[in-house]
Amino acid sequence: MRIQNIKQKLKGFTIFDLFSLIYNRIILFWLLGIRSNVIFKIKAFLWNVKYGKNIKCYGSVFLNRGHLSSISIGDNCLLISGKRRGTACSIYSPVKFRTYKGGKIIIKDDVELSGTSITVRSTSCTIGSKTMIAPNCIIMDSDFHTVSPKYRRNPGFENDREIIIGENVWIGSRSTILKGVKIGDNSIVAAGSVVTKNIPSDQMWGGIPAKFISKL
Repeated sequence: MRIQNIKQKLKGFTIFDLFSLIYNRIILFWLLGIRSNVIFKIKAFLWNVKYGKNIKCYGSVFLNRGHLSSISIGDNCLLISGKRRGTACSIYSPVKFRTYKGGKIIIKDDVELSGTSITVRSTSCTIGSKTMIAPNCIIMDSDFHTVSPKYRRNPGFENDREIIIGENVWIGSRSTILKGVKIGDNSIVAAGSVVTKNIPSDQMWGGIPAKFISKL
C-alpha cells in the first residue's frame, strides 16, 4: 500500500521536477536555514540580542542594538531575509532590527517577518504573537527630522512615539507603519499602505494614508 502511494506521488515526475524538489526541500530549507541560523546566533551574541526557542532564519538578519537599548525576539519566530526563501514576492532587503539609545524592540512568539525593517530611535515597538508581516515593510517610531523648514535638520526626539502591533495581525507587503500607531488584534493592513493612525481590532484598513475598508 505504501509503495503504491509513493508511485502515485511520483507519477508524471521528470528529472527537472526532481531537481526542483531537491532544491526547495534540501538546499533552501535545510542547508540555507542551518547556515543562516548559525550566523544569526553569533550576531545575536555579539549585539546582546535576546531570542527564544526554535527561531528560524533564512538569509542574513541585520542587527544593530544601540547602547542602553534592547532587542528581544520570542519563541518560534520566522525571519526571512533571502530572496531564495521568499515565496510571495522578491525581498529587497534583509530583516533589520535597529535601536538607538533607550529604544526597545519586542517581538513576541510565533511572529513571521519577511524583509521587514524595524527602527526604534527612542521609544519602543512591540509586535504581538502570531502576527505576520509580508515582504518589504517598514516600521519606524520617528520622523528623524522636524517638520519646520527652518529646523528641519534638527532630530526632533520630542516627536517620537511608540508603536504597538497586536496579536494575529497581518500586514501586507510594502506597507509602512509610522510613529505612534497602534494596531488592534486580528486586523489586516492592505498591501502598499501607509499607516498614520490607530487601527482598532478586527478591521481591514488600506491606502495612502490608510483608511477603514471593512470589519472582519
